[in-house]
Amino acid sequence: MVAPWSLQVLGCGLESTEFDLLAALSMAAGRVVTHDRLLRRVWSPGKPGNLRVLCTHLMKLRRKLGDDAEHSTDIFAEPGVGYRMPKGDGKKDIVGTDFGAGIL
Repeated sequence: MVAPWSLQVLGCGLESTEFDLLAALSMAAGRVVTHDRLLRRVWSPGKPGNLRVLCTHLMKLRRKLGDDAEHSTDIFAEPGVGYRMPKGDGKKDIVGTDFGAGIL
């Protein structure tokens, strides 16, 4: 699991967009960050991203973290909603729990 405090270590080798996505997800660890919120936080209003661009950057980020979508331990997709990183001690998080109050 990627800890929020380890961002400065992982910054090497990441594109700025990948780093911004990692920072946004890490700061909200344990909560779902919606697609829309990620797009607004990472891309400027004059140069908006889209869902396809977001998914491509997240795929590249996962690859660099050694994570993969099917057996993820760092970045979880919440289909139709957004993405989240687990919070805590690195133990595998349970996907599909009630995250209604934790959506950003």
